[in-house]
Amino acid sequence: MEFITDLKTAQAAKFAFKKYKVGAGTEMGDGAPRWSADVILDGKKIGTVNDEGDGSPFNIDIPVPEQDLLVAALKAAGYVLDLKVPGSKHVLNEPKDSYEYLTLALNDFADHYDELKYWKSRCKNKIVARRKGDKEREHAFYSLVYTEELAAEVRKAEGDNLVMIVNEAIAGL
Repeated sequence: MEFITDLKTAQAAKFAFKKYKVGAGTEMGDGAPRWSADVILDGKKIGTVNDEGDGSPFNIDIPVPEQDLLVAALKAAGYVLDLKVPGSKHVLNEPKDSYEYLTLALNDFADHYDELKYWKSRCKNKIVARRKGDKEREHAFYSLVYTEELAAEVRKAEGDNLVMIVNEAIAGL
């Protein structure tokens, strides 16, 4: 669950999206959703980002000095861009500047926020356990509201097969 690692890295970099919104993409677009967010660094809004969902590049409205600060903070926190093109063996070149870097990174973070929203909704009234061999989004769901005591029972029941309790992994994200 890479999104957890990357969102914790973002927290370490003091980066976050605020007012993250997802809407329907345009009919002429590539089917991708439309999204927007305020970009926060060190607790301050440094700009905005949005993807119209029409197949055009998304808009990063962050002054260049703040772009450079955000990239430096992400790199210092250990964030690593995934330059592999999904579904192929092709690997993208390293970004030439902060704008190119953020074009890739901010899109990844939008996907991570979507994934976090999905898991938060699943963990709301259940304990979700990820076990060895589970495929993406195929985990054990216990119809119990999370408490530390019940999580201990789940750990005991799952034993060495347990990788993580998702409720705990996403807490604070």
